[in-house]
Amino acid sequence: MGNLIFAVVSKDISELKIGVLGGGQLGRMMIQSAINYNLDISMLDPDPNAPCAHLVENFQVGELTDEALVYQWGQAFDLITIEIENVSVAALRRLVNKLGKEGYDGRGVQILKKEEDLEKAFEKPGILELLIDFEKELSVITARNKRGEVSCFPVAELSYHPVQNLVEFLFAPAQIPVEIEKKAYDVAKDVIHKLDLIGLLAVEMFLTKDGEILVNEVAPRTHNSGHHTIEASLTSQFEQHLRAVLDMPLGAVDLITPAAMVNLLGEDKFTGNARYEGLEECLSMKGVYIHLYGKKLTKPFRKMGHVTITDDSIKSLKEKARRVKDTLKVKA
Repeated sequence: MGNLIFAVVSKDISELKIGVLGGGQLGRMMIQSAINYNLDISMLDPDPNAPCAHLVENFQVGELTDEALVYQWGQAFDLITIEIENVSVAALRRLVNKLGKEGYDGRGVQILKKEEDLEKAFEKPGILELLIDFEKELSVITARNKRGEVSCFPVAELSYHPVQNLVEFLFAPAQIPVEIEKKAYDVAKDVIHKLDLIGLLAVEMFLTKDGEILVNEVAPRTHNSGHHTIEASLTSQFEQHLRAVLDMPLGAVDLITPAAMVNLLGEDKFTGNARYEGLEECLSMKGVYIHLYGKKLTKPFRKMGHVTITDDSIKSLKEKARRVKDTLKVKA
């Protein structure tokens, strides 16, 4: 099942009532694109202080996994999409007919290197996967609309936090050979077609040491590995998602400039009201764009925002990305 539900397709898009399951930072950035099309957005999220709580006229507090609630809530909309995967699929199937769970952002992921590591694993039912000794981790954000158009943003290269399994740095375009780039696009398009998905799909991949592409994970929504597109692409991933689910022509995905992205994570051992150190210093840097997610409470390694950095030079991008990472800290 894709991430789009059609009930009424004959209306003008500005007349559609759109429901979004989830009201976090991804929804916050989606709203910024929705404003350009005068879209009527409503949201459901369990957190009364979610980043989107005060940005839409109709924001309802409720559990996204509550089948009865999601089903009842969803009947008011012409179209439903998501900004987080952990939702009641059963409710969505019921809504469609009237027309893996958890484990994201590194949560629940454990690397088992020796026998003693088994004690850290299997707190809940899980999947045991072979550890891949890969060369690079890549991501392709791809979009598909109902009329069958498919488009891929330029391949991005990801660098992960060694402990929390969260994206720490992103660089676009990825520094890979042309033949590997083409193979990554072909894989992403194949996946979105086989899933028969309408909307946006992030396809994360391993590039193995012998040049093979392996799909590691997919996310049927806007994604952390596409945040740089707000400043660096002709069309942002958030606008592209809306274009796809509304069956509009897909936007151009060319990079305007090379870009890097740094995730702002809550510092370890700090819990409480968030305060940002080094904000002014980073704001004074050329080509640095800071996005804070409106989360008042910081926790260790919680995603609190991101920073996009643009520059003509990949070398300079990497230097500035490291400087931002070392300077901008989220503490309590």
